[in-house]
Amino acid sequence: MKKYIVLILFIYLAVGSSHAQLIDIFQGHMGTAIFPTDAQINFETGKPDNLYAGYFPAQVFGVGASKFITDKIQIILTTDFQNTFKKNYSIIFSKTYFGLKYSILAPDIYRIAPYLTGGGNFLFVRMSQSNFTLEYIPPAEYSGINKVKINEIEYRENNYNFTSPVFGAAGGIGVDINVYNNLSVFAEANYNYNFAKQSGMQNEFTTYNKAQFTYINMITGIRLYMY
Repeated sequence: MKKYIVLILFIYLAVGSSHAQLIDIFQGHMGTAIFPTDAQINFETGKPDNLYAGYFPAQVFGVGASKFITDKIQIILTTDFQNTFKKNYSIIFSKTYFGLKYSILAPDIYRIAPYLTGGGNFLFVRMSQSNFTLEYIPPAEYSGINKVKINEIEYRENNYNFTSPVFGAAGGIGVDINVYNNLSVFAEANYNYNFAKQSGMQNEFTTYNKAQFTYINMITGIRLYMY
C-alpha cells in the first residue's frame, strides 16, 4: 500500500508543480498475465518441479509515470496488481517496475511509435495452498527410490500461506498510437523473469520446486502527455 501512496504523491507533485516537471507522461493500463502451462511432475516426488506453472491467466491493473531523457528514451516507473489461481493454490502479487523505454520512432512526433522496454522488477508475493491429499501413480519408466518399485504415492499437504519479496527483470515490446493531441493508446507485451528460488518463496513447503517465477504480461492502456 505504501508504494501506491508514494506513486500517487509523485504524480500529484509532478502535475501540480509545472516548473519542476517531474514526469512527462502518466499512464493507466490493464490486461492479463500468462503463466507456463507445463508443471513438469517429478517422477520421484510426484510433485511439480515448477510450482509456478499451470495457473489461470491473471488479471492485471496498474498505473505508471515516465520522464523523457531524450526524444526517444524515457525512464519508466510502473506498479501493477495481479492475482491468479489453480487447483489448491492461489497467488496474489504486486509488481513495481523501474526501467527504460526506447522508442524506435519519437512518440511525440509520429502517430504510430513502436518501442522496446527493459528493467528490473520488485514483487511482493502472497502464495496460498489449501489442505489436500494427492495420490500419485508413477509412470512405467519410474524405477523407484533406491531401486524399490512403488506403485502409488500418497501426499497429505497442509494448508499454508506465506508472503515474500522477490526481485527480477523484465523486457518487452509495444506500440504507442496517438489518438488526440496529448493522448495516446498503447499495447505492450513483456516477459518477466523473477528469482523465486533465491527468495522466501523457496521455504520448507516448496523445497522441491526447481523453477523461477516467470510469466508474460499483455497489457493495453492510455498515456497522457503532460505538456
